[in-house]
Amino acid sequence: MSNVAAKASGIILLPLYTSYLSLGDFGVLGLLDATIIIAIELISLGQGQALVMLNNSEEYSSKRRQIFFTIFSFSLSVCIIFMLLGFLLIPEIVSFFSFQKIYLTYLKIILIIIPLRVLNSILLNKLRADEESVKYTTFSVIKLFLLI
Repeated sequence: MSNVAAKASGIILLPLYTSYLSLGDFGVLGLLDATIIIAIELISLGQGQALVMLNNSEEYSSKRRQIFFTIFSFSLSVCIIFMLLGFLLIPEIVSFFSFQKIYLTYLKIILIIIPLRVLNSILLNKLRADEESVKYTTFSVIKLFLLI
């Protein structure tokens, strides 16, 4: 549901994007979005899917809380390390690629968005694994409205 809603929001926001953004800005937005998606997949390391698999396994049914804590703690640690390294390396990245100063701001925003989305994915996968569809749908719709 949330994936379809995110695509629909892109269609709804397209006239807004085209009226306020230049073609170059629209390309930068697309590049940043692709970068965020790739970074999320690399940083999450498939932990959300592992949570779903282990949560529904009979073999690990007595250790569900421990599994969730371990996966969430590990993901949180990776996100914190990512943010610290990112904020330390951003000035060098901007100067190395001769980016404009506005890209420094974009990269800082990305460094905040990526860990939040990784942790959000873990929490949503936990709701999905626990088969709490009403909560999952509610949080997905809230996420959609925050996205718009």
